[in-house]
Amino acid sequence: MVKKKKIILSNGDVIRVDLDNEVYCGYSFTMDRAFFIDGVLDKKITFSMWDDFSFNGYSYDKYKKEVETIKFSFDIDDPLYLPLNNLLMHKNPLII
Repeated sequence: MVKKKKIILSNGDVIRVDLDNEVYCGYSFTMDRAFFIDGVLDKKITFSMWDDFSFNGYSYDKYKKEVETIKFSFDIDDPLYLPLNNLLMHKNPLII
C-alpha cells in the first residue's frame, strides 16, 4: 500500500512524503522538500530510505548549464529542522 502526504508550508514551500510498504525488501520511504522563490521552483532536496539511504539535491536554475554547489538551509521553524539536527547530532553542517 502506498501512502502519500503533501504539506504546503506558510512560505509556499512544499514537503511531500511517500511510504510504500509493498516493495520486495520491506518498505521504501521518500521525502522531498521543494524550495520556491516568488512562486517558482528553485531547488529540491530528496531523502530516501529503502534497502539503503540516499540524499539528492536538484537545482532548477534554467540559466546555469552545470550546477556545482547547492546550499540548503533549514531554520528552526522548518518541520525538518529537528530531524536533521538530530541526524547531525548538533555538530557541523553536513557536506555531501
